Amino acid sequence: MEGVFQNIRRHLIRPRMALVLWAGLLLFSESDAVLAASQLHKLQTLVDELIQLQKEKRDVLQQWNQDERVLTAEKNLLENRKQNLADKRTQQQKNIDGLKAEKRELTERRNELQQAVDELTAVTRRFRSKILSLTDRMPAPLYKDLESSIRKLEKRRELVPGENLLSCMRTCTEIVRETATFNRDLHTTRRILTTPDGERREMRVMYIGLSSAFGISTTGTPAVACRGKPAENGWQWSWGREWVQPVRRAFRVYDKDDPASFVDLPLAFDEE
Repeated sequence: MEGVFQNIRRHLIRPRMALVLWAGLLLFSESDAVLAASQLHKLQTLVDELIQLQKEKRDVLQQWNQDERVLTAEKNLLENRKQNLADKRTQQQKNIDGLKAEKRELTERRNELQQAVDELTAVTRRFRSKILSLTDRMPAPLYKDLESSIRKLEKRRELVPGENLLSCMRTCTEIVRETATFNRDLHTTRRILTTPDGERREMRVMYIGLSSAFGISTTGTPAVACRGKPAENGWQWSWGREWVQPVRRAFRVYDKDDPASFVDLPLAFDEE
C-alpha cells in the first residue's frame, strides 16, 4: 500500500516541477524580452551590414579587376613610350655625337680656309703693291685702258676677307690679263713729248710690247725721231735725227703704205 502511495506522489511531483520550470522560464523571458529584441535587432543590422560589405567587396574586386586591366594596359603603354623615348634619346645622342664630329671637321676646314684666305690676302697685297709700283712704267695706251682699274686699286688701301678682297683679286687679274695681251702686239698713239731743245712736239709713238717704243714727229721742222724704254719714274726718251728715216719707214709698213720689209729700228739704247 505504501509503494502505491509513493508512485502516486512521484507522478504528481514531476508535473509540478515542470510547471515551476515553465513559470521560471516565462518570468525570465518577460524580464529579458526587450533586451533580447534589441540584441536581435543589432544582430540583424550587423548581418545586413556584413551582407552589404560583402556586396561592396565584390563590387570593389570587380572594379579593381577592370581597373587593373586598364592600369596594366596603361603601364605597358608607358613602358613602350619609355622605351621609345630611350631609343630616341640614344639616337639623338648619336646624332649629337655626329654633329660634334661634323663640327670639329668644319672647324678644322674653316681654319684651313682661314689660313688659305690669310695667305691669299698677303699675296694679293703684294700683287697690288707691285702693280701700283709699275704703273709709271706702263706704256701710255695700256695705262689709258687700265686707268679705271688702277684707280680702284689705289682706293683699296686696306684688304679684308670678303667682297673687298675678291674685288681686288679680280682687278689685279684683269690688269695682268690686259697687260699680257698688250705685250703680244704693236700699239700706236700720239703724245706730246719734249725734245732736248725744250720744244714740245707732237709725236706718233709705236710701242713694241712693254719694253720698247719709238716715235716720229708729226708737226714742225725739222722732223725728229725718238726711242724709249721704261724707267723707274716713267718712260725715258732718247732723240736722234738719224732715226727719222727708219722710224718713218716702220710706220709706213705698219700703215700698209709700203710693202712689208725688214727695218733697222733703234730699239736699244746705245751705251754711253
